[in-house]
Amino acid sequence: MEFLPNGRLVVGSQAGPIRIVEPARGKEVGRISAPEETSDAYILVTDGGRTIVASGYQLTASFDVETGTRRWQVGGDKMPCQSMTIAERPGLLICGEWSGRVTGFDLATGVEVGRRFDSQLGSVCAVAVNPAGDRFVEVSGCQVDDVTVMQWRLDGGGPVSRLLDKTPSSTAIQAFDRNELVVDYPDKEGGPSVTRRMDPQTGERTTYPGVFGLLPTDDPDVAVAVYDDGKTAVRTGLYSLSRKAPAAPAIDPGMSPDGLWWNGRLAVTACCWDTPQKTRTFDLRSGERTEWSYPQDERSSDMVLVGDQAYAAWMTENNLGGYTIQRRDVRTGELLATSPDGFSKVAANGGRVIGSTIDGVITELDPVTLQPVGPPFPGTNGSMNMLAIDDAGHRLLALADDRSLRFYDIPTRTPLGDPIDRGTGEGNAALRGDGLLAAVVTDKGVVTWDLDPAHWETGACELAGRNLTRDEWDRYLGDLAPYTATCPQYPAG
Repeated sequence: MEFLPNGRLVVGSQAGPIRIVEPARGKEVGRISAPEETSDAYILVTDGGRTIVASGYQLTASFDVETGTRRWQVGGDKMPCQSMTIAERPGLLICGEWSGRVTGFDLATGVEVGRRFDSQLGSVCAVAVNPAGDRFVEVSGCQVDDVTVMQWRLDGGGPVSRLLDKTPSSTAIQAFDRNELVVDYPDKEGGPSVTRRMDPQTGERTTYPGVFGLLPTDDPDVAVAVYDDGKTAVRTGLYSLSRKAPAAPAIDPGMSPDGLWWNGRLAVTACCWDTPQKTRTFDLRSGERTEWSYPQDERSSDMVLVGDQAYAAWMTENNLGGYTIQRRDVRTGELLATSPDGFSKVAANGGRVIGSTIDGVITELDPVTLQPVGPPFPGTNGSMNMLAIDDAGHRLLALADDRSLRFYDIPTRTPLGDPIDRGTGEGNAALRGDGLLAAVVTDKGVVTWDLDPAHWETGACELAGRNLTRDEWDRYLGDLAPYTATCPQYPAG
């Protein structure tokens, strides 16, 4: 139930009808017709009292209070809200789910608008908007000891995105170095994958049929490639990008690589996820090969090379959830250190190592001992797809299995902007070495995200089309700085 501004009470029912009641007399003075199980969970009223949003097991629907007309309805499977609230100023109905996902819907139409305000731990049991309508709070994990309370801004913001290339399916980002992006995807649905190098600014691309990987080397014309034309045996070696031909004799790895990594001198390949795994190191110029030694019931699921060190997320097959991160010698595979149990994904760069557990807890690890360092990062709703760190060790990219893409400032553990929903597509992401551009595979294709704060300021001015008013400046900045027209192309507020 909920009060209207005129003091009358709106009461839902499992049977369907929504009743308007005079509370002083307990008398029904109006009724809105609604299907069964439409108003037995929530009744929400907009500030002006003109609209009611009612939710139940079967449906969530919006009604005009004066006429009783149903404006829209959405099935319970499309809007499975455990908690909900109205943010009238931005026109949002905010829905918190058991899964931990928090989604914005257009208050006028009931259509999902793509705004995500995901919690950090567990199902979302309560959401509320402040009186000013510019922030809201969500409470999650109420069934466990570690309750999480998060505050979110409702005025948008965040990185600027650009659709770089529409892709038909099965896209994978292989490398993002200098100012070039390497991706694999087929020319048409169901076709063989083709490797492409793209300019992330212009979208200009070059195709390289029959090779995959194209990991960069110190020579801008030479990459590390897997040769696989579907006709001859798979090989690995150095590849000339300009000549589209081998730059050195290719090596037969003795297996079809499922993974390829490169540290500037040595290449590491891994094979055969569904059988006892093999991991081998190759010197691509001399042909020298070393096979790593480890028990047959163990295998690596994720790896990154930093100098002579390999940081690998390792799984023990006969131990459900038996993940750890291991530090190994790249050339020999010798085990040098092991993290605590539970870490299934790893990133290493800029002097930092960061791992994530199978339930989405993100933690920095000591690069030598692999023991946790400092507090964890704000986590995600579940397991991670991948992690990446910029060259300076300042910025973290985290792609979660719930389809969200997040960025963090590593020294302060601070989330940078809202989570980005990449849609329903499968695929990975990459962070450029300077940390100022990211690329991600979405359900629309390959999208780049501008992470340069200097560009955000310009984008925010263009989006707002004005400066802050003095009241807004006082509310958000207060005494931090004197009033300034931050968008010089527009008059002061």
